[in-house]
Amino acid sequence: MDAIRNPHKPRPAGEWVIGEMARQCWASAILIATPTAQTRFVDSCQIYLDAVIQEADDRAKGRIRSLDDYFEIRRATVGVEPSFAVGELYLNIPQEVIDQPIISRLKAIAVDLITIANDIYSYKVEWERGEDSHNLVTVVIQQFRLTIQGAMDYIGDLNARLVDEFLEKWNHIPVFDGPVDTDIRAYCVMLAEWVRGNDSWSFEGGRYFGDKGREIQTTRLVRLTGIRGEKKISTSCRG
Repeated sequence: MDAIRNPHKPRPAGEWVIGEMARQCWASAILIATPTAQTRFVDSCQIYLDAVIQEADDRAKGRIRSLDDYFEIRRATVGVEPSFAVGELYLNIPQEVIDQPIISRLKAIAVDLITIANDIYSYKVEWERGEDSHNLVTVVIQQFRLTIQGAMDYIGDLNARLVDEFLEKWNHIPVFDGPVDTDIRAYCVMLAEWVRGNDSWSFEGGRYFGDKGREIQTTRLVRLTGIRGEKKISTSCRG
C-alpha cells in the first residue's frame, strides 16, 4: 500500500520485489487514470488487503463464519472492487453518482455474483486440498446442515435471484442529464462484462478444472476426488 500511495518514492533496498512492481504499475496507471478512479482504486486496495489478512487468520484458526459474516468479508477478499476501479480508469464519475442507489446496487450485485461463481468453481480444488473453510459452499453446508449438493442448489437459487435483480435494476439506470451519462453507462456495462468474463475465464483458464473446463461448462457436473473420498455434484450458476 505504501508503494501505491507513494508511487514516485523509491522503494527500500532489499524489499520484496512486489513493492517495486506495485509502484511501477501504479505510476504508469496514474498517467491516464482520472482522479476519481485513482481514489477508488487506492481505497479499494486498502480494503482488499486488510480483508486478506483477516482471511488468512480465519484459515489459520479453522474459522467458518456465518453466511452474513462470510459475505461481509468475502466481498472484500474476492478483490473485485479494485478490479472495477481498473475498469473505470478512463472514466470520470463522481462518487455521488457511484453512490446513487441503483448504481450502487448494480455494483453490489455484480460483486456478489462474481463471489458466488468464484466459490462454486474453486470449491473442487479447495475441497480436495482440505482448504475450503473460506468458501461459500462450506459456509452454507455448516449453517444450514446441507449436503454439498444441497449447498450447490441453495447457492444456485441465490445466484438466479441476483441475476434477475441485476437485470431489473439495469432497466432503471438513472439519467443525470450531462456528460456523466455516457461514463455511467460504460461503467454499468463494465460491471456486467466482468460477471460474464469471470464465468468464461473460470472454465477456460485451467485454474479450477484443468483441461476439463469446457466439458464441465457444458455438463455442469464435477467429480470431487482426493484424500477426503469421492463425490459427484452438479453446479448451476447463471451468469
